Amino acid sequence: MGTRYKVENMKCNGCVSTVKDALDQLPDSHGVSVDLESAIAEVDGDVDSSEVEKVLTALGYPASKQN
Repeated sequence: MGTRYKVENMKCNGCVSTVKDALDQLPDSHGVSVDLESAIAEVDGDVDSSEVEKVLTALGYPASKQN
């Protein structure tokens, strides 16, 4: 099971694709799933949480790690 993030401002499948593509490109990312309805992105791998939050916020999708 990966690390889950609550992602704000996703409104459509284009947003989901943008978020997924950005997270797929992070170092040590080994799989990403993004659910529009729940606004949750899950990242498998040893990815720095602060980097995930920084990248998504820069794209206009503020994110926060979920416990």
